[in-house]
Amino acid sequence: MQQMNLILNVVVLLMTVPVLAAFDDWEKFNSSLVIEVRRSSGLFTCSGVAVSSTVIVTAGHCLEGNILGVRVFTGARYNPTDLSLEVKSYRVHPGYNPKTSRYICDLAKINLAQKLPRSIRVHPIYLGSNLRGEIFRFGFGERSGRNARTIITPTLKYLNAAEEVLELYDDFSRSGDSGGPVFLNSGDDVQVMAVHSTFSFGPAGNFSLNPLLRNHVSWIYDN
Repeated sequence: MQQMNLILNVVVLLMTVPVLAAFDDWEKFNSSLVIEVRRSSGLFTCSGVAVSSTVIVTAGHCLEGNILGVRVFTGARYNPTDLSLEVKSYRVHPGYNPKTSRYICDLAKINLAQKLPRSIRVHPIYLGSNLRGEIFRFGFGERSGRNARTIITPTLKYLNAAEEVLELYDDFSRSGDSGGPVFLNSGDDVQVMAVHSTFSFGPAGNFSLNPLLRNHVSWIYDN
């Protein structure tokens, strides 16, 4: 029996089987991954997305500071006892400064020492500006006491070309969603547009700020 927890426009997938018509091929979104970051103060989770068989993009603030270890998991739920992928190196975007840039260039990349399993379906980075299609954000933020891959269906607010940030009407971020991918799905075509950074609350409404990847392709794939 399919298990589904529906809260407004948030759907938490507890099984890797199709539960929505728009997701009749669930496996095509399994490039959204969970990242475990170990600091002296404990373990923390973030989300990320595979953009090649060995490169994962996440939020810069997930990997800043004194980090003791980073692990990457490919399952639909975070389980620290599962086997993880070996991390070769990681780097925060040089343009990111948490004190001044905030969400701008809030990006980091992880280079794996081994290739992802062939079952992970990697999608290209979106390079355009035409936003025709459905927008889906994925994250592993904690909900109901667990960190599970979650689909969020926000609506478009504004593509901020000056700051290269995608603004989405979106109230559903949780701790652990940072770095999760924003996909543009148009028919059978799926592309990675951005990763989740943070929220803005105010008179303009509640919306998420998601750095676009299109202007950072060279940096992402540069070893």
